[in-house]
Amino acid sequence: MEILANGQDAINYQEGDPAALTRLWERNKRFLYRYCMRFYNACKPLCDRCGIEQEDLYQESFLALIEAAQAFDPGKGYRFITWLGFPLKNRFNGLLGRKGAPRPLNSCESLDELITDGETDTREALIPDPAAQEAFENVEASIYNKQLHTALDAAMDTLEPKHQDILKCRYYEGKTLKACADALSLPSAYYARSLVCTALQRMRRGQAFRILKRFLADTSAVYTATGFSAWKHNGSIEERIIERAERKLTASL
Repeated sequence: MEILANGQDAINYQEGDPAALTRLWERNKRFLYRYCMRFYNACKPLCDRCGIEQEDLYQESFLALIEAAQAFDPGKGYRFITWLGFPLKNRFNGLLGRKGAPRPLNSCESLDELITDGETDTREALIPDPAAQEAFENVEASIYNKQLHTALDAAMDTLEPKHQDILKCRYYEGKTLKACADALSLPSAYYARSLVCTALQRMRRGQAFRILKRFLADTSAVYTATGFSAWKHNGSIEERIIERAERKLTASL
């Protein structure tokens, strides 16, 4: 039954059903994992020399699955799982530079080569400077943190003084609930906890929320619907991102 399902899903994928690829992956990922493990163990010395790990093979197996789904032809008389073996071997041998596949070092280009004729910049000039990149990222992070801190202060100004005090004590000063209760002359740590909860609830709505809303835009779809129920019924977030990207690509064609 699975053999028939594999072939049908491959055909469905060719006809524009992106969800068929997810079903193929879910149905065959255990087979692919075992295939990668056997290949890696059989070729471990060569994999080690080429810097290839088992995870690299597993990633290539997903690309091989896509190639097999795109090219599958039931009229040839092969089962899909047999058809899948061809792109798997080609991709794995390509990583190792075997059987005619070009080795990376044999097809590399000189860093001293000019980018285009008449230019003075070489390919080496295109290599990013990690130190410069880190410096830019640090500046961006500093600006972002300052803007966020200013927005937080403005949002907290919309709260009652007792709620401002408890949030500053708990999060700005990093004190425990018991220490906050002592510092603010509150009856107990339990009462301090209730104040924190109330203050945070009020930060999530009204004027405070409107002030902080633009910073919440960073929480994209990658972080939504990632619970067990969403995974059980819709697949992993990585698979759903791939499906979303494929739908956008299909729509643009």
